[in-house]
Amino acid sequence: QVQLSFKIEQEEIVAIDEESFQEYVTYHVFLLIPLDRIPTLPGCFLMIKSCPMEHETILSNVHKIVHSLEQTTTLKSIFLVADTSKQDGFLRQYTSVDMHAYTTALDKIIEERLVDKLVLVDGEDSAQLFQVKNRWLGKSCASSHSFTGQQYASTMIGFDMIRNHPCFEPNDLVLQMDSDIIIKCNCDIIRQCASIFERDPSVVTFAFPIPSKGGVALQHLDKAE
Repeated sequence: QVQLSFKIEQEEIVAIDEESFQEYVTYHVFLLIPLDRIPTLPGCFLMIKSCPMEHETILSNVHKIVHSLEQTTTLKSIFLVADTSKQDGFLRQYTSVDMHAYTTALDKIIEERLVDKLVLVDGEDSAQLFQVKNRWLGKSCASSHSFTGQQYASTMIGFDMIRNHPCFEPNDLVLQMDSDIIIKCNCDIIRQCASIFERDPSVVTFAFPIPSKGGVALQHLDKAE
């Protein structure tokens, strides 16, 4: 199975001003260029995780993540998980929360169709929290965060939403990341990660290497740990 993908390139039409003899741009031309046919088995879902502290950055961050990944790979669907169950007392809290600005930014993300699905987790559905914690952890409680403040319920709810997606297949991968992750790549990192799972069926999860001066390439990794 294959999927045809495209990239957008920009060209500028330049003219010369007759009085100043200075160049100026008269038109911006955007070209839709087909990429090579990219195999989509196994497929990959992208899950971006966010919280209200990111009211000033979430829109630009989602822009950057989606643009960076779609330059080199094909994603089955993009989910944005917005966890609003906590609005203060965050771990490593660096700013106050502006819920109006946050919801406005989320609306803009949907309006621009940057993601396919927005998953809002407000923590008020105790039955949902109880079910997801019992299913994933075998525990009987309706908390959204751990005793020490780490969130987990919204991530598990996001996984469940992806698993129930009509296009989900048993061998599909989920790339999950916080919204403030910086991605810079010139190759299909999703395909390279998929090859690690194919080589070793016992691998359940795999983390991208941390960038270094030497530049670690995924294809040089013989074993995932």
